Amino acid sequence: VTRRALVDLTKRQRFTGSGQLVMTFAVLTFLDPIADTVPNAGQTRQQPIDPRDVITLPDGGTAPIVQAGAFADSATNRPFFQEVILGSVVRGQ
Repeated sequence: VTRRALVDLTKRQRFTGSGQLVMTFAVLTFLDPIADTVPNAGQTRQQPIDPRDVITLPDGGTAPIVQAGAFADSATNRPFFQEVILGSVVRGQ
């Protein structure tokens, strides 16, 4: 599936919400809603972005998803936009 996103390719170190230090390769901000995906039979997944999903950048590059989350509209509690961080774990905390 092709989706539009703002892509920040600035490499930097940052801590995830779980305290892991990661080196980010790309931060993607999806401005359009992402619908939930139906999991394969017998499987579960986080919605709408699962850490096992594979995101390929326009240059063909990819990296593991180290964090995904949404900012919610306080009036509707629906996601306002979705942010996904691609990178690698430097060390766990």
